[in-house]
Amino acid sequence: MGRVPMRKFAVVSAILAGLLLTGCASNNSALDDGWKLIRAQDYAAAQAQYQAVLAENPNNPYANLNLGVAYEKLGDKASAAKYYQAAIASGKDAHIAAVAEDGKVAERSTTVSKVAEENLAGLAS
Repeated sequence: MGRVPMRKFAVVSAILAGLLLTGCASNNSALDDGWKLIRAQDYAAAQAQYQAVLAENPNNPYANLNLGVAYEKLGDKASAAKYYQAAIASGKDAHIAAVAEDGKVAERSTTVSKVAEENLAGLAS
């Protein structure tokens, strides 16, 4: 199997204080835990975290984006595309202050939908 490039994912823990996310406070904790698992390259565990968030709030753009990353890293491009598309649809107004790419966190003012569009386009390459 070829090397899967690192995709950008929302650095949720760095921006949670400034966000008003739909759903309960446990979703924020689960988002943060999922982010930590992706950073630790434990994609299967991150997948479970984000699926739990989406069970409570299927339109959570951060969970959709990061679940797409987890699926992509696990080699499931079809599922990754599904969640990137969901993030595009739900993340137009969901702002990101930083993204992680290639193991590095960088400040970047953008939206979840823009990052998801970039990641979705990267699936084709």
